Amino acid sequence: MAMDGGSEDSLYTVLGVAETATADEIKRAYYQLVRQVRPDADPKTYHTFQNAGVVLSDPRKRREYDQLRDAGRRVEVLTDQAAAAVASDPQKAFGLLKAAVEIAPDAPRPRLLLAHVLTRLNDFMGAEKQYRHLLKERPFDETLMYRFARCLFVQERYDDAERVLGGAVRLNPRYHDAHILLGRIYEKSGQFGAAIYALEKSIENDGAEDYADFDALLRLLTLHLRMENGAEAESTAQRIMAVLPAPNTPDPTRQCERAAKRMLDRARELVSEDAVITVRALAALGARLPNGTPETAQAFAEVSRDARLFAEAKHLQEDHLAPPALKRLAEGLYLNRNLPESERAARKREVTDALHEAVTTNAAKIQNVLEYIKREYPFFSAEQGALLSETAARAVRRLAINGESSSNMGNAADLPPGGIAPVESPEAALPASRKGFMGWFKGKK
Repeated sequence: MAMDGGSEDSLYTVLGVAETATADEIKRAYYQLVRQVRPDADPKTYHTFQNAGVVLSDPRKRREYDQLRDAGRRVEVLTDQAAAAVASDPQKAFGLLKAAVEIAPDAPRPRLLLAHVLTRLNDFMGAEKQYRHLLKERPFDETLMYRFARCLFVQERYDDAERVLGGAVRLNPRYHDAHILLGRIYEKSGQFGAAIYALEKSIENDGAEDYADFDALLRLLTLHLRMENGAEAESTAQRIMAVLPAPNTPDPTRQCERAAKRMLDRARELVSEDAVITVRALAALGARLPNGTPETAQAFAEVSRDARLFAEAKHLQEDHLAPPALKRLAEGLYLNRNLPESERAARKREVTDALHEAVTTNAAKIQNVLEYIKREYPFFSAEQGALLSETAARAVRRLAINGESSSNMGNAADLPPGGIAPVESPEAALPASRKGFMGWFKGKK
């Protein structure tokens, strides 16, 4: 399609009509021309007439054509520059695309890219506006529906997203990504059975279970773990292993490395959902993926530890026996992951001062409390071993100064006696029967 209105390639010139021609005038001119040319005798000329008729007889396509005739090259350059800047400077891409859309509001490419950029900038309402505009002109585009639904999903508008995806799946029942997103929507709303059905549909659509189904299988495994369905979880874990290259075999596309990264990302998402058993089972499986590295195994060990720390920190907030100072510390370090490092350090200093003051006030009681924390919150105690041990040592010295024995635990209403001992790694104390992929899941029952 030519963009220069003055060239001989102008679609208006092709049909021999004025640029102000009505729809009826364009239709009459088109039919007069195509009756004069046989498609088999002169296919090039016939196609030229047909293309002009199709574009100019459609109001949307005609508007787009008119907008691009004089400024088409400018819009193309702006859009190309924006596409190149999306990853490195989305704000710059936004400015370029905004200018392109102002020049040609009916051109789909700059508006579609603008919606993508707005999503990257977390302006989901702005992206939604662009998708709605595009869908008015292309109401049966299932790919556009999927992208719009994904925008709604990020806004946690799950019912709206499900409704849009329903339209996409009706248009294309074998739409793999749409079924996966439906599974995520059902999972978020607690409909685990429906989520499993949607994910199995996405896997079976192409008739072959392979690496392309890894994401769906991973989410399927997570659901079975959260539903405490051990047999199905074990079976799904085997299906995951089956779609990956065998151990010690060539992996030119780095499927194992990418699978480990996705599994790590999924486990990290679940940490904040207090799904300790699920995270630890994923970590155990991830550490056993083919062609793994020591760095990968360490990353899975860390996410497993983070899950326990999150769970313990959350429980600590509701424990009326725990000192307020330790609650503040746990909240700042393990629940509020966005707390700046400077604020974390300041909070730790405040907590240290508060514990020292508590030792001065009642050394025997704080000694009992520390023993209780060690027993009930082993991962938190391991992470804060230096602070807790130093506080316990202060308590012992204070009791000695006061002429009290550290075995004298004071009031009978206080917590069980004992001092803080050096904290060992909780993983080292695991019984052998509870180690491995499904060990934590089975061992908790």
